Amino acid sequence: MKAAETSTSILFLIVMLNASGQNLLTNGGFESSPPNGTFPSIGWESGWYPSQAGAVCTSTAAMEGNCGLWIYTAAGSNAFSKASQEVKCTPFTEYRAEAFFRCPRGESWTPGTTAYIAVTFKNTSGVTMKTVNSEKMVSGHLEWKKYTVSLKAPAGSARVSYSVNLNSVKGLSVCNADNCSLAPVQ
Repeated sequence: MKAAETSTSILFLIVMLNASGQNLLTNGGFESSPPNGTFPSIGWESGWYPSQAGAVCTSTAAMEGNCGLWIYTAAGSNAFSKASQEVKCTPFTEYRAEAFFRCPRGESWTPGTTAYIAVTFKNTSGVTMKTVNSEKMVSGHLEWKKYTVSLKAPAGSARVSYSVNLNSVKGLSVCNADNCSLAPVQ
């Protein structure tokens, strides 16, 4: 095989690998952020209520590697915390979202709390077309568990939002999240 043919074959293989199964999230494993107790510095947007709730990167929240997301609510009612990303999508394409969750040993999990992934497709104007949630973590289990959701992008969708969510109807709850991904299904 000639060098030019080899280069073309390798380039084709790389393009094919990137075209399907690629994680569309930036910093999905939180490894590009320092585990220093601040919100992820790369890729993620934040949202929480009240101001005492939040999400930070720590080494103790890592399932693999050096960093994971330590996400928490606050005492009071209807507290929530989320980390999200929005990326381009292709209509009629099947997507699979995943994340691993656990409640760290010795931390609080208030009854009625839920942790889950939400996937929302939007059109070019930013109007929500479809939202699907994963199964919800409803108890403070100590072992890592994978949560997934698979769905097809509706006609007219241009963007997809992926979020890790922690909601508490009343009280402080803590959840760790790691290895977050959103990828087209082959």
